Amino acid sequence: MASNFDFLEEKFPVLSNLGRSAEQYCYFDSNSCLIKLGMMGEIIVKMMYSYDDIALPRKNNAAARINKLLHEGLLTENQSYILHELRINRNKAVHENYSSVADDVRLLLLSVELCDFFMWRYGHVYYEHHDLITPPKEMVFSVNAMLERQKEKRLEDEAVEEAKGTPPMSRSKRRRLAEKAKAAARKRIEDEAETNFLIDEQLRQAGWEADHDEIRYAAGIRPQWDKKLAIAEYPVDFNVSENGYVTYALFENDCMVATLELKSHPSGTGVYYYVNILDEEYEWFAEYWDEMPLFG
Repeated sequence: MASNFDFLEEKFPVLSNLGRSAEQYCYFDSNSCLIKLGMMGEIIVKMMYSYDDIALPRKNNAAARINKLLHEGLLTENQSYILHELRINRNKAVHENYSSVADDVRLLLLSVELCDFFMWRYGHVYYEHHDLITPPKEMVFSVNAMLERQKEKRLEDEAVEEAKGTPPMSRSKRRRLAEKAKAAARKRIEDEAETNFLIDEQLRQAGWEADHDEIRYAAGIRPQWDKKLAIAEYPVDFNVSENGYVTYALFENDCMVATLELKSHPSGTGVYYYVNILDEEYEWFAEYWDEMPLFG
């Protein structure tokens, strides 16, 4: 079965293996999915230190290692954000038995973006990202946890050793590649299909029927009794949105309870969906969404 991480197989099999495993666990075992994605982020950081021959930070913990790569100009703000998200959610999964299919889907998509950058920077300069594949909604392989972990450890050790044997880049070449990586990340923002996939899945996890391509005002979809619909590109009064429409209008029965609008993040590091609550009973949804940065 095709995976979003197949493109890593030849050059970085450890990342390909972890990515495929995370996809398989996504709907079946959320906790394991978050752990696999966190391991992927940790290995990417470890390999970057080896490839670029960077000294470890004085306070050598996972957060400090990511922050130093950002300070050195080897990561964009958004790539740093993704790595911290993978780290934080892995810690929650390990220590609190945390699980969330919505976070699985969100972090899987962000991990594909991160791996795109990593492949472009350390694998093939002319690599271009591929279309997103929806994670399978059932397990398609049997799992032997001990053998799986042994394979992951072997691939990780091989990857780090190979990275250590690669001549480090000059500082000027690092800067040039960092600028090109930022341009590649900005280009990925334009992939509307991937953005819609992520948002639709999060809305479904929150209880709404959502499909940006099918459940949209222009397709004739209107609020329906006894349904919770997230209707895309919905016209509204200008006192609701200065644009005269919202990216999603959330309905319960025939009542609009909240809206979502795509906006540029004030920090310039990406985009987010701004939540406008129209029914106080849905204040929880604002916390659920929390103006989450997406890409860029």
